[in-house]
Amino acid sequence: MTRTRLLRALALVAATLAIMAALGALAFFWVRAQRSRADLIIRGRILTFDTSMPEAQALAARGGRIIAVGFDDDVDDHQGWWTRVIDLEDGLVATRGFIVGPGDFLALGGAASGNAVDVRQRIQAADRAASARGVTSFRVLDATPDAVEDMKRLIDAGTLKTRLWITLQRATLAMPPEDVERIAMKGYGDHRLSVLLDGGDDVLDRDLVGTLSVGKLADITVLSAEMAGRTAEQIQQSVAYTIVGGEVVYESGVR
Repeated sequence: MTRTRLLRALALVAATLAIMAALGALAFFWVRAQRSRADLIIRGRILTFDTSMPEAQALAARGGRIIAVGFDDDVDDHQGWWTRVIDLEDGLVATRGFIVGPGDFLALGGAASGNAVDVRQRIQAADRAASARGVTSFRVLDATPDAVEDMKRLIDAGTLKTRLWITLQRATLAMPPEDVERIAMKGYGDHRLSVLLDGGDDVLDRDLVGTLSVGKLADITVLSAEMAGRTAEQIQQSVAYTIVGGEVVYESGVR
């Protein structure tokens, strides 16, 4: 091979490598840009419970929080390649997730039978029942440190979807210091579970829940818009989607 041909071959190889590097960089930044878009977009009738905008046409969520809410144009720029888009059919309405309580979360898992009930199984059964009813958050007044530990493990495993706000009375449980230390937490699992010791029954963080507005948790229930005159049980039976932290945990009766 002559020197000229060798130089041409080397130049061709260098050009090819440069093009491949440029394409790789473009692909990297494209994927990165897409990943920075919304995880979920909902379009349709949305009741926000926000006095500044009681009703909206679209909502976008990323990382478990609401990042945009308003008209369709307000969320268009947030839609990416991997964004899940839910277009609400006529007759469906999205609203803030149901927060139930105070009450016994474990009661949804079935009453105790025989000598003992597996607490984890009861927690999981309660979680499934809550999601099917549109419940995104549960205020729990009746729990033990061991039950809280089981809830933490289920959250870590990704099997517990319902958000839990727990109040434990230290004096009532006569908890030793080591139990107090291991369950005193706030925002465990990205606010999947919060524990308040010796407080009232309102452990909810109002900066995170209560309205569908920017910065709040993307906890959403989608149900039939014909709710007038219905009982709470009938409303819960009309749930189409239950969304906790921007993740669909219940859809059309399929968990």
